[in-house]
Order: sequence, then C-alpha cells, then structure tokens
Amino acid sequence: MMGYDVAPVYSPDGKKIAWQSMERDGYESDKNRLFVIDLATALKPISQRALIRMQKTWPGSNDSKSIFFTSDYHATDEIYRLDITDGKIEKLTDGIHDYTGVFPAGNKLIATQMSMSSPVELFSVDPQTKKETQITFTNKEIFDQLALGTIEKRWIKTTDNKEELTWIIYPPHFDKTKKYPTLLYCEGGPQSTVSQFWSFRWKLPDHGCKRVYHCCPQPQGITRLRP
Repeated sequence: MMGYDVAPVYSPDGKKIAWQSMERDGYESDKNRLFVIDLATALKPISQRALIRMQKTWPGSNDSKSIFFTSDYHATDEIYRLDITDGKIEKLTDGIHDYTGVFPAGNKLIATQMSMSSPVELFSVDPQTKKETQITFTNKEIFDQLALGTIEKRWIKTTDNKEELTWIIYPPHFDKTKKYPTLLYCEGGPQSTVSQFWSFRWKLPDHGCKRVYHCCPQPQGITRLRP
C-alpha cells in the first residue's frame, strides 16, 4: 500500500490485523482511515471514517467482531463501535467533551475523557446502554473551589453563507443584560479542530474567568465540521 500506515494490532483470535492508514505520505492533514486484513483471505478496507487514534492492543470485543475507536465530528471526540462483519458504525457517546482513548474491559469500556472545563479523568461506558459514568475525581478538590463559565456550541452564518461551528465560553456568573469584551481565539489548520481539549497552555475557560466573552470558531475546510 502507498501512504502512511501506523498502529497495527492483532485481534484476540489472531485471525485479523487492524491499522490506521493515510493515503498520501507527506500530507499530514489527510484522512486517517481504518483498515482490517483477514489473514486467511485478502486486504479489505472496512471503513473510510476519519479516526483520531487506536490503541496498542486490540480495541474491540473479545470475539474479534467489532472495534471501538474515537473520532472527531462536529468538534467533539466521541466513542464509536465498528461492526467488522457489515461495516456499520454506531455512535456510543455524545456530549461537550473529548474522549482521548478507549479500552475494552469485560462488558464495559474504560475511557479517558477531557473538556475545556476539566482535565483528563477516567470514565466507564456501557456499550449497550451508552451510559457514561465518571470513575476518577482526581481534580475535584481543586475544581470545587473554582467558578467556571459555561460552554455553548453554536452554528453561525458566515459572510459566504456557510455554517461555521463556534464554541462560546461565557464568563462565570454571566449576566445577559451586561456587555463583555470579546476575545477571539483562532487555531491553525486546516486539519486542526478546536475541539473540547484541555490544555495547561491554552486555558480557554481561565480566560473567561477574567470577565471576557470568549469566541472560538472552527477553521473552514475541516470536513468533520459540516452539519
């Protein structure tokens, strides 16, 4: 295969290998595709879905019939399940957050989740009911002392009549009857989505704590942002 192939993993039954592939080497914003090869037959592309990452171990069910992965869509990273048999993809989580990793553990998934308002914590996700349960609270004592502004996802009409997804971060104790200065945050691209990332460098809600109304638009041209 031409391109850039990474992260190969064997299935539990030893009959398949899954990996991530970019079609054009040297093009860092290319779509990251998922491929699965059945070692007894031939190479078969299972999904053209853009991926964030796979783990170093088989990120799927013990019966080797499905794969769990994270993918960015509409500026949040969610957990999905891919049925290897028919290629169908099911979305398992939905919210204002980013899942950065997912690990099967019995009949549950253990996943790492972050957002602009919270550093990474561990969550348990039930792939059947899609219930998400936080299981670590490493930073609770600190965050209980803070007042953070709320975060809103908003689609805004652009001058060229397109829809642009924008994160709006309100200051703590926001009063809609008052006016606030606006801070515009623009990130490079075109491959970089302004998702729900936590950063000790770009502390966006912290900027909002300084009584600033924060606007974080997505660069146009990112295919994962079309409504």
